[in-house]
Amino acid sequence: MFVGFGSILNASLIVFGSILGLTIAKRLPKELLMSVKGGIGVFTLLLGAKLINEGDAELLKVFVCLSLGAALGWFLRRQARFEYLEKQKGAVSAFLLFSVGPMTFLGCMLEGTKGDSSILVLKSLMDGVSSIFLSASLGKGVAFSAILVLAFQLSLTYASLAIGGQLSQEAVARALFVGGGLLVLSALEMLGLEIKVKPLDVLPGLLMCIIVP
Repeated sequence: MFVGFGSILNASLIVFGSILGLTIAKRLPKELLMSVKGGIGVFTLLLGAKLINEGDAELLKVFVCLSLGAALGWFLRRQARFEYLEKQKGAVSAFLLFSVGPMTFLGCMLEGTKGDSSILVLKSLMDGVSSIFLSASLGKGVAFSAILVLAFQLSLTYASLAIGGQLSQEAVARALFVGGGLLVLSALEMLGLEIKVKPLDVLPGLLMCIIVP
């Protein structure tokens, strides 16, 4: 298997599962889908809180990462790079659910350093099944999350390949901590609460957590 295979498979199964979920959703009552969406929202909130609570990140560096990420997000928005993704409801929420977790970081590091895609293949199967249920309740934005998943995981994989070793535990801890916060924001959106700061606005901060030394 070539470097990047796991991420490509992951994105492909998300798209496939999303198409299947959207097909199924047409046959289900809207009230049921709204109820499922609420359940996903509560799960996302709890997962975000869990990652924040377990995160052992240096807060000053988290502040720097989020500030730089917000500035980059503003620049990309101004250049209309995020405009299309913003219209795809559920894209960012699904991306965070698929990408913020130990399997993502461990799988990408293992593939980048040793060419072993086994963890990412397992994650791909899990995400493919999850995308069926997510797309049924969150909509076609889940399929578009595959673009973000592919870009993020390839970045992690090739970063691991470039440095010839694992990403620091501190960088991973920062990413999980910030990712937990973004999951909380996404959960509030899914539960219908109005928030001024959108997860997409500070999403680049997740990548900054890996880049900042």
